[in-house]
Amino acid sequence: MIRAPDHAISIWIEGDVIHLCLPPKSGERQHFLELPQAKCSIETNDFGQPLTRQRGWLILIDILRQREKSGRTGIGTKGDPVKYDVEKMLVAMATEKRSSAKIDRLIKKLGGETAVKELLKELKLT
Repeated sequence: MIRAPDHAISIWIEGDVIHLCLPPKSGERQHFLELPQAKCSIETNDFGQPLTRQRGWLILIDILRQREKSGRTGIGTKGDPVKYDVEKMLVAMATEKRSSAKIDRLIKKLGGETAVKELLKELKLT
């Protein structure tokens, strides 16, 4: 059975604030910290997609938000995912990034957003 180590902390989200509860050292009291989520930014590339090394933070925030909404949930749910679910999320993020990058390259190849909008008007698709 895996047990949380003595240095483990509790973390949760309420609104736009990440809360941390730090366990006490023997004879002391536990204490709490609040981190505004605005101060915990996710780095993005030129296309606005999260950098690969940032995806884990997005998943952590998503799990905390799901738990805030639902409270304690069963294993395999959005608020209590298993490793397989997390791997699926990472793959989905990578696929979405590649798809978005392909679209951005195509727009650039066609001459930019303005040219694409004009083309769509010509084709009567807008």
